[in-house]
Amino acid sequence: MKARFAGAMVAALALPLAASADGLTVNDMIRKSYSDTFTLGMMTGMYIGGNWSNAFLMKSRNETPFFCPPGPQGIDMTPEQVRSIVEAFIRKNPEKGQMPSTFVGGVLFNAMISAFPCK
Repeated sequence: MKARFAGAMVAALALPLAASADGLTVNDMIRKSYSDTFTLGMMTGMYIGGNWSNAFLMKSRNETPFFCPPGPQGIDMTPEQVRSIVEAFIRKNPEKGQMPSTFVGGVLFNAMISAFPCK
């Protein structure tokens, strides 16, 4: 059940970008986020959506969250910190940065899982 929920979550995170892909990669989106506050805000919104998914899993289903960021509910993270975590994940997994920009939500989600595994 958790796997289906994760798949749906990744798809939902990627859908908002589908219409505006225009051949951009995840790396392009990261670069764009340095000069475009909308892009950085969108990435941060995806992170916040992941936190809501975690809350749903913990409260409604009594299941382990996908990732466990520090701080109360992980909401203390700044947009720049979110971007930095994604950049670090891409440095370790360069092929993820070459994915179409429509996958930025999935890459972000996997970056959080990698950076903040739940014990």
